[in-house]
Amino acid sequence: MKRNDDLLREMLFEFEADQSGVLHFRKFLSMPQEQIERNHHVSLLSDAGLVTQVSETGFRLTNMGHDYIKPSEAIRFGKRQRMGRQKLAA
Repeated sequence: MKRNDDLLREMLFEFEADQSGVLHFRKFLSMPQEQIERNHHVSLLSDAGLVTQVSETGFRLTNMGHDYIKPSEAIRFGKRQRMGRQKLAA
């Protein structure tokens, strides 16, 4: 399975936005392909130290994970500001 960097970023933002701080990834004998990909990608995030497993199915964002997404948030915020300025200038 190929690594999907967009999915990895999306998942990191999901972890950060979740109020409980823990997302669950269950494995079933028959799962949709999307769930199989998400399970694989949470393993990649764990391998990188960005999330850690806290229960059989639960994962939470690590301190390193929070630090990793901080620049991404700044980039997204900066893009929104530039888009707003462009609309005002038009």
